[in-house]
Amino acid sequence: MSKDYKEKIEMLNSEIEKGLKFISNLKKPKERLKPIEDKVWELSKEKFILQTRLNKNFKKYKGIIFTVGFTPEPIILNILANDPQAVYFINTKESVKYIDRIIEETNLKPSQWMRGTMLKDSVFASFRLVKQGLNYLIEEKGINKNDISLDPTGGTKIMSVGCGLATSIMDLDILYISNDKYNSILRRPEPGSEKLINIHDLKNILLGDKLIEDINISKNAINKISQYFKDITDTHIVLLMKKTGEHLSDIRFLNSHNLEGDIFSGLVTAISNIGEEVGKQIGFSQSDINAPELTFNFKGFKLNVLNGEFIRIVIISNDEIGELMREKSLELIDEYEEIHMVDLKNFNTEITKFKDFPAMAKEKLDLSLNERSKLNIDQLYKYDKNTMIIYIFKKWYEKMKIKSEFTSFYPLMVPKILMRELGMNKKEARYWTYDLFKNKMFIQ
Repeated sequence: MSKDYKEKIEMLNSEIEKGLKFISNLKKPKERLKPIEDKVWELSKEKFILQTRLNKNFKKYKGIIFTVGFTPEPIILNILANDPQAVYFINTKESVKYIDRIIEETNLKPSQWMRGTMLKDSVFASFRLVKQGLNYLIEEKGINKNDISLDPTGGTKIMSVGCGLATSIMDLDILYISNDKYNSILRRPEPGSEKLINIHDLKNILLGDKLIEDINISKNAINKISQYFKDITDTHIVLLMKKTGEHLSDIRFLNSHNLEGDIFSGLVTAISNIGEEVGKQIGFSQSDINAPELTFNFKGFKLNVLNGEFIRIVIISNDEIGELMREKSLELIDEYEEIHMVDLKNFNTEITKFKDFPAMAKEKLDLSLNERSKLNIDQLYKYDKNTMIIYIFKKWYEKMKIKSEFTSFYPLMVPKILMRELGMNKKEARYWTYDLFKNKMFIQ
């Protein structure tokens, strides 16, 4: 967006805000506020058209089908921004009167529009009227179906259901006007906060939602990965010598505690040794005493202790770690001991030899999921497991760059986006975020 356009939009926004503030502060009859409201409305139209057309993802449609309710403003904005060749209105007996205002404010000619009245509040009636509108735009106006969209912003809930059904069957794009704010004084969405949402290729996006269709993704797998995601994004991993408790190295992604490795390394060793001594006294076998795992509470945190032959890993977290984190951590211990076998056998308090631990732990335990990342645009087209997720996430990423001018994000944010935009529960959202990560959709 050029500097001139950006300044123009900011100026319009400032004038709109002044007008709205003036309205909210005045205690006047509604008829005396109308001139101010009209001015704010004219400014918001100008801002919407400019802002929408400057959006690089904006697609103009030659034909649009609208459902008409009691709020004509969103329809007016959409028509002004798209400037279509022809439109088709679906109205009720009660909402038909608002079409006159739409025609007046958009300067549509009689040859550019047609309407159909939904006499009965029925999904099937709504569906049939969408078909009629499609026929009008294609047959009478010669518009290609790929240049036609449907805007169900207005009208009844039943209209919206019928439009959703028609969209999926007839493979139409959807347009709708969304708002960031609602103005309680005007009793409608706040002027100036409107934005045009465009959903392309909805049918294929929905068919690509493998979370619904793929029965091979078991609940057990989702639960396991969800717990692992939580473990690796809520953790501080410390490497200690098993026998002496020497603090060798650590990698931290848990910022809510003040436990230093040197302070609690002795604590872990002492507790482990006490456990061994008690075990001997009450007759536990040697294999029981040298169990590879131990978990205990300390200052409100869980200390999950995993033992190898020479080293132990302590995973500090808010909760006890899950199955997959245990498995991968024990594998890390085995591999690390194999690489440093000589150093560990001949350990002489020199810890610089173990400075490679953070990098190895990060790779083995997927800890880079905690770091700032960018969307791997070149890899997106290769991901065919769930096209709906890719569509939603890409739209969010582009919007984030426009609003904040940042190009990076923390993958920890992704589950919240999937929960908000797709209605997933937390476990499903974590599962799919981890799958995106493992398929290299995020790059550091």
